[in-house]
Amino acid sequence: MKTKKSLNITSKEIVYQNKWSLVTKTLFKKGSEIKEVFTTHYGKRSAVILYHEDKVLLVKQFRLLIDNFSWEIPGGRAEDSETFEQAASRECEEETGYLCNSLLPLVKFEPGLETLSNSTKIFVCKDFKKSRNLDSSEIIESSWFSIEEVRKLLLEGYFLDSLTIIGLQSLLLNQHNGE
Repeated sequence: MKTKKSLNITSKEIVYQNKWSLVTKTLFKKGSEIKEVFTTHYGKRSAVILYHEDKVLLVKQFRLLIDNFSWEIPGGRAEDSETFEQAASRECEEETGYLCNSLLPLVKFEPGLETLSNSTKIFVCKDFKKSRNLDSSEIIESSWFSIEEVRKLLLEGYFLDSLTIIGLQSLLLNQHNGE
């Protein structure tokens, strides 16, 4: 059950901004205490899991923070003018060369509730076709992984990014529930 508690926000200002994100500083009073919170705003994020014959398509990308490669579901930031669905389709085609004909909602979440603003939706696509050969500079390669292999790799902690972990766990949970 949600209960709404109001805070006495004393100030809110943008302290940093670039074309991909902005950081706000919010001061609010809670009782006699003043709290300072910095929130990074990234906008909307979408991803899609291509699913065919008990396999999912993952893409391999180099990630700076781990200084290594990572297998992930295709996804990324939605442009301001895009819906979650449009962004998921665009990201999928850019990263895999596959065009999604239809998307089924899988999960929606907020990765942070105070210091990170990045509303995220993940979709499943079972109806897709190859639209072009992959020529993206973002992706090293793509590969189909069986559901059993995905389950094993999840249990081993192989996947590191939250988007992929939440997406794949949601897919497995939905399969378990017969959806």
